[in-house]
Amino acid sequence: MSQADLLNNISPENYMEGHSIDFLEVDPDVIILSIQNVLYKTDLVERILTFFNDEEVNVDNVVQTAPEGERCDYAFVVDKKDLRVAQLIAERVTASDPHYIATVSEDVTKMILSGIGMRTQFGVAAKFFEVLSKADIDIRMVTTSEIRIAVIIPDEQAKRAVAAVKEAFNL
Repeated sequence: MSQADLLNNISPENYMEGHSIDFLEVDPDVIILSIQNVLYKTDLVERILTFFNDEEVNVDNVVQTAPEGERCDYAFVVDKKDLRVAQLIAERVTASDPHYIATVSEDVTKMILSGIGMRTQFGVAAKFFEVLSKADIDIRMVTTSEIRIAVIIPDEQAKRAVAAVKEAFNL
């Protein structure tokens, strides 16, 4: 049998994308800087990211909500060790515009479910969110890619969330 024939006979169960999830990562050492009620057409994100850069802070995630009228919300996920910088940015942002509402959430954990098989298997995200819902986990933030789903959840719910996800995905 040729190598091409061997490859054509590989079942999805034995193929790299045959399973949807490769690993679950949990990071309790994150915080969220949230800025609400931001004018949609503004350079605020650029200014915040430049400030983080100037302070040598790595921003893990940036999320923007869809604008409502002229306003939208932003959230930035950074390491807990950069709390002081995030608090300083929150103070600067609210001082620059009285409409902006800035908060720093410290008691959160990032949970990431990832796997190459998520590219070709549908329903993984639905199952993940169903598991979190049934475990009564509060989701503060969501980011996704074709092979990754990341959620930010309260620290006190992390153990319960991890146990439920591990069981549901046989991890």
